[in-house]
Amino acid sequence: MTTISRMRSAFTLIELLVVIAIIAILAAILFPVFAQARGKARQAACLSNMKQIGIAQQMYAQDYDEAVVSYRLTYPGVGTFWMPQLLHPYTKNFDIWACPSRDGELHTSSLAADTMNANPRGGTNSVGVNYYTCLWEMVQASNIAPLTLPDMAEPAYTLMMTDAQYYGVWPRGVVRLKGMANPGYDLKSEKGYWGYLGSGPGNTAAAQDPARKTEVLEKVKNRHSGVLNCIFGDGHVKSYPAQEVADDLIKNPTRSMWDPWKQGGPDEAQYWTAQ
Repeated sequence: MTTISRMRSAFTLIELLVVIAIIAILAAILFPVFAQARGKARQAACLSNMKQIGIAQQMYAQDYDEAVVSYRLTYPGVGTFWMPQLLHPYTKNFDIWACPSRDGELHTSSLAADTMNANPRGGTNSVGVNYYTCLWEMVQASNIAPLTLPDMAEPAYTLMMTDAQYYGVWPRGVVRLKGMANPGYDLKSEKGYWGYLGSGPGNTAAAQDPARKTEVLEKVKNRHSGVLNCIFGDGHVKSYPAQEVADDLIKNPTRSMWDPWKQGGPDEAQYWTAQ
């Protein structure tokens, strides 16, 4: 009787296989859920980092006559200061410039340096500035006043920064907007350089290749499962579908999030081919 009882208390091979199969099925179901949850947590951390940057941009503007911070400023005889350094008195943290989901190298080795001459990306190749609002370094020599917060027709719907693969970005269908001062800077020369949310590095034929730009756009879209974290002109942050952000100037030419003046482009055909 004892022997029979002991035999019945053991699992058969079939029973063990059934249990293993059930565990495997549950793992197949749950692991993607866990991965998605981790991705959402990284997106939330990125959004929190960008919120700190947005607040720092507002504080900078209040200290500098409401001027929008440039992605970099060059001082003769001193060096080039990039946005992480320009905003560091307000953020006190260089780690916020690195998206937790960033796929690829982020140049952080010299972020704490006073100038970034040895690092052409300034550490900001995890998020990119909207060049319509922050590309004022290029007009320094022309003594053109930078964009200010009062210049924005709708600060709450004016894009300042977004998830990107390079430190600065254009949307698809770039145009010289009506509100832009003429900085003596040829936008067309940069047609493929920063387009599609960061095609760089390098103003080269490879960087301007439509396939390369599409590849980079897809890489940015995949970072947060198809959405981008964005900073706006009033300092608030919000997530938008990536393709919606990339195409916004084409689809909403007179009220685009990329356009701080909300005046659209000129009547003449200056839009570039939206490949």
